[in-house]
Amino acid sequence: MAALNLTTLNLPHLPPNSHNVHIAVLKEIRNAEHLRSQLLAGNDDYEYAFIDASNIISTKHILVAVFKALRGVVEGSDGGPGGLRTRNVHSEIVFSLSPNNNISESFTRFGIVDKTRNLIAIKVEVLTADRTTPTTSLSADAVRQFLATTVEFGESLPFTDEALYGVSDLETVQQRYKYLAINKEVGVVGKAGIKGRQGKKKSADVAQNTSGIGDAQKQKWGEGGEDIQKDLEVWVIGAMVMKIVG
Repeated sequence: MAALNLTTLNLPHLPPNSHNVHIAVLKEIRNAEHLRSQLLAGNDDYEYAFIDASNIISTKHILVAVFKALRGVVEGSDGGPGGLRTRNVHSEIVFSLSPNNNISESFTRFGIVDKTRNLIAIKVEVLTADRTTPTTSLSADAVRQFLATTVEFGESLPFTDEALYGVSDLETVQQRYKYLAINKEVGVVGKAGIKGRQGKKKSADVAQNTSGIGDAQKQKWGEGGEDIQKDLEVWVIGAMVMKIVG
């Protein structure tokens, strides 16, 4: 069994010790088609949020989606059972990444697809009807065991910004959130746009390599790579929260 990094979090502003969020980042997966088929078949064992990591720019990007989904469970405020727009909290996490309200599109754009190579897997312990007790007693070890024996992967990465920078695709993220199209339309191009940090680089030029922060990040996104990432992150999270991109 391959060693697997698993991060377990309990998010602030939710009932304490009620929602354990388990997150794994798996690189070079080889059985995406099988994992997706089990999701589509409704196999309860595979009830995870499986996210294509190329669409994700930072840990905050993921955590905002998780928080939005869990808030729907806790507050029950937005219609549908428990306030969810989708089938369960895990599909809601994928939907929460979307900048619009098209549910089916969110799954094909942000969820696992047959050609997914790098995967973010998320498992959440959800509340019972009284909103005080998790419906399951999934330990971190149980989640780790399932992923390690079910997902065929080459490397397990930590859930950090540095790791996510290395598997993200800047050009894909910009396309998903229509960063360039909208900013060009209103006459604004930020650091993450086609002019880049130096006023010369195009998005295709700064998304060629996969690496982490610092010098390697400069190789990936050009000079000022950290500023580029932050600029795009602000746009992405705003679009997710407001659902403003059609």
